[in-house]
Amino acid sequence: MKLIQPIFINQTETKNTGLGSANKSYSLSDAIERIKLDTEHKVSSFLLFLIPNQKTWEPDWLWHNFVMSTLKDKFPNTEFYVDTCMCSTLPDGHCCILKDRELSEDTLQSLVRVIEANGHKMAHSDMGPNTALNARMEFPQLEVMSYVKWRSVMYEGFRDTADSTPSSIRSYQVEVDDADGFVYMANKYIKSDCNSLLLKPGITSVDMLHQLRQKTDMPIGGYQVSGEWLPIKDQVAAIQEQHKIYKRSGYDFMVTYGARMFNLLSK
Repeated sequence: MKLIQPIFINQTETKNTGLGSANKSYSLSDAIERIKLDTEHKVSSFLLFLIPNQKTWEPDWLWHNFVMSTLKDKFPNTEFYVDTCMCSTLPDGHCCILKDRELSEDTLQSLVRVIEANGHKMAHSDMGPNTALNARMEFPQLEVMSYVKWRSVMYEGFRDTADSTPSSIRSYQVEVDDADGFVYMANKYIKSDCNSLLLKPGITSVDMLHQLRQKTDMPIGGYQVSGEWLPIKDQVAAIQEQHKIYKRSGYDFMVTYGARMFNLLSK
């Protein structure tokens, strides 16, 4: 089962987070050193969360472009998925612009163009109904991983790290008892011709994984979110056990804050 390591990069200096000493919010220079070390330990795939200095309703993505181009130059053979959630960019901490769908889609598409121009892959986590479709229409060869997310209380560690606590209810995410809504969103992304699906949180989506297997043969992964990771982050046996559970459940890949640690344990 493929493992993907999330990495947080901010615009100032490296900061500790609640996700463990190996999951800091890094400055770009420190992120380069962290990724270099990770790749030496056979971590080959990363999920980028970029945290700018200032929040704005009109991002120009210039700093994002600089980070992406720098990483492409430094690590040309490493796989980077760039997360499109705008929660760390927008002043209200939401994944998209709630009051203006057209503006939200235009803003996201401008970020997609930066991702494509730098030769990276797209992690479509904003839950916008047309984000994947718009990306694929303009860039048919762009690889798109679409998130399907429950409206969960298990994201707090991530929100603290990304400075992205939303100011109101996340209506674009799926209520945890709405299985039909979850399948509806997944089907929408499948029809948008995404390349893979990422279910979040992974541990509470296993039943949905089995339903979606009947609808598509595309790769489906699970995100071991901060609420799953924090209780086990220093426990070697628990990290190995969780990996086995995800693999046994039938996930094709796993996004986990412990990817680098698992690789070290597996040596």
